[in-house]
Amino acid sequence: MCWLLLGWLLAAPALAAPRPPSATQALIDSVLNWQYSPRLPEGIRLLEAELRRCRQAGRVADQLQLLNSLAWLAWQQADYVHTDQWALQSVRLGEQYRGKADRADPYYTLAMSAFEQQEPDRALRFLRRLLAFPRRGFRGEQTRYMQALATIGQIYLEKNQPRAAQPYLRRALAEARRVREPVQEFSTLAAWAAGLRRSRPDTARTLAEQALRLARTRLANDDNQASAITYAQLVLMQVAQQQQRWPDALALSRQVAAGARRDANREFEAEALTTQAQALRALGQPAAAYDTLARTIALTDTLRSRAKAEELARTQARLGAVEQQARIRALEQQRRIAALQADRARTRSRELLALAAGLGALLLGAAYAYWRLRRSRAALARSEARATAANATKDRLMGIIGHDLRAPVASLQQALLLVRHYADHPDPAEQRTLATDLHLRAQGLSGLLDNLLFWGSGQRDEVRNHPERIGLPDHLRRVVALYQPLADAKGLRLLLDLPADPLPTAWADPMLLDTVLRNLVGNALKFTPTGGEVRVEARPDPTGRLRLCVRDTGVGLTPDQLAHLFDVRAHRSTPGTAREPGTGLGLLVSRQFAALLGGELTVESRPGEGATFAFTVAVAEAVAPAAGTPA
Repeated sequence: MCWLLLGWLLAAPALAAPRPPSATQALIDSVLNWQYSPRLPEGIRLLEAELRRCRQAGRVADQLQLLNSLAWLAWQQADYVHTDQWALQSVRLGEQYRGKADRADPYYTLAMSAFEQQEPDRALRFLRRLLAFPRRGFRGEQTRYMQALATIGQIYLEKNQPRAAQPYLRRALAEARRVREPVQEFSTLAAWAAGLRRSRPDTARTLAEQALRLARTRLANDDNQASAITYAQLVLMQVAQQQQRWPDALALSRQVAAGARRDANREFEAEALTTQAQALRALGQPAAAYDTLARTIALTDTLRSRAKAEELARTQARLGAVEQQARIRALEQQRRIAALQADRARTRSRELLALAAGLGALLLGAAYAYWRLRRSRAALARSEARATAANATKDRLMGIIGHDLRAPVASLQQALLLVRHYADHPDPAEQRTLATDLHLRAQGLSGLLDNLLFWGSGQRDEVRNHPERIGLPDHLRRVVALYQPLADAKGLRLLLDLPADPLPTAWADPMLLDTVLRNLVGNALKFTPTGGEVRVEARPDPTGRLRLCVRDTGVGLTPDQLAHLFDVRAHRSTPGTAREPGTGLGLLVSRQFAALLGGELTVESRPGEGATFAFTVAVAEAVAPAAGTPA
C-alpha cells in the first residue's frame, strides 16, 4: 500500500482542475506552492475568500477549481473533515452543472481520504465512480486511472479476495506497460505479490521476482531504484519465510536489512532482523539468533516509542477537534433558539392586532412554536451531553498520563544519569547490569504506552476485528520468546505448554490476539516473585473453540480485587513484585479485545496462590468457510 500512496503523492500536481487564464488560477498555483510552508493557513483563508467571490459572481469553473484545491490541501494536512466537506461540495456542484468542468478530481480526493481513515468500502465506492469518467481531456489522467485500478485490486487483496482483485490488477499492469510507466508497473507488481504472499506464495514469489527484475533494469535512472529493489526483496523474504525456505530467507533478510539501513527505513529493518533471527534459529545457530533478536527488540522499542508518541499527539488533536465541533453545534443551536424566539414574538404581535379574527391561529402558532422550542432544547441537551462525554474521556486520559507515566519516565531519567557516570568512570560489569535495567525499563514504558493508546482507541470505538488464519503454536512461541529475557532477568520460569496432538488453525485478528497475550504474560511476570513460574497453555475447548490460558504462581488476588478488577471507575495501578510500574489499563484492554475475538476473559485466583487468566478464540475450519474466504 505504501507504493500506491507514493504514486498518489507523485501525481499531486495533476489534481488541479483545467487552468483558465485567470487570477483565480494564479492564486491557486501560489497557495499550492505554500503547502509545506508556514504561510499555508493564510493561503487557505485567501482561497476561501476567493471562493465566496466566485459564488457571488456565479463562476462555476473557478468554484470547482477552488473546492478541489481546498480539499487537496485539507487532505495534505490530515484534516479529513474538511477534505470530505470541500470534495463533496465539488461533487454536488459538478452534478448541478454537468459538462462544464471535469468532475473526477473530487472522487480521487475522497478515495484518498477514505484510505487514510481506514474505510476501504467507502474508498471502493469513490474509485469505481472515478473509473466511470473518460480518461481524456485533463492532466494526470493516465496515472490516476492506473492508480485507481491498482488500488481497487489492493483493497480486494486486503479483504482476502484475490479472485476479485485479479482483473483490476491485470488491467493496471496492462495500462502501465502500454503507456510505458515502469514506476506504476513496479508498484502494481509489488503490491500484488505482497497481497498473495500468505494465500498463494508461489504466485507471490513469481510476481515479486518480476518486480525485482523490473527495478534493476527499467528503473536504472530513477532516484527510487534502491528503495524499489529493497521493497521487492522484502516481499521475496516474506514469501520465503511463509514457505520455510530458511536459507533463502536468511540471505534475503540480510539484503533487506542493508538496504533499509541505507534508506533509514527502520520498519523494514526491524522486519528483516525478525526474519533473520527466525532463519538462524531454524538453521541451528541459536547464538546468532539470540544476538539478532536482541537487536530486533531494541529497534522495535525505538519504533514503538516514536509511533506511540505520534499516536498520542493525534489522539489529543482528535479530542480537541471533537470538543470544538461540539461547541460549534451548541452555538448553532443557541442561534436557532434565538431566531425561533424572535419569530414567536413577531407572530404574537401580528395576532394581537387581529385578536377577534385570529384567535385559533394564535393558539396553533403558539403550540407549534413551543414544540419547536422543546425539540431545539432537546437537541442542545444532546449536544452538550456528547461534549461532556468527550471532555470526560479527555480528562481521564490526561489524568492517567500525568499520574502513571511520571514514575517510569523519572526512573529512566535517573538511569540515564548513571549512564553518564559510567561513561566517565567505566565499569564493564556495572555497565552490563545498567544496560539490562535500561532495556527492561524501556520495555515496561512501551507496554504502558501500548495499553494507554489501546484504551484511548477503544473509548472512541476505533478498534476493529480483522480475523485471519493463525498457526497458534508459532504465535505463542513468538510471545514467549519476546518475554523470555524479562523472565530471565527476574529469575522466573516462563514455560509454553502445548498438547501432544496438533492444534487446529485459529481464526482471529493477529493484533488483537497478540495484545491480549502480551498483556496477560507481562501481567503474570509482573506479579510473580523471583523463583516463581508462569505457564502459557493452549487446549481445544469443549465448545469447539481454542482455549488459551496464562497461569502464574504469584501473589494472587483478594476477593475485593477480583470484584473491581474490570471496573474502569475504580482505576488504580499496582506496582509489581519488583516495583514495576503500570497504568492499570492492561486488563481492561485485554477484556475488550477478548470480547472482539468472540470470547470472554475469565480469571481465577486466591491470595498467595497465583492467578489464572483464560479466553477463547474461534477455529478456522468452523468459521472461515462461512465468512466467504476464497479457497
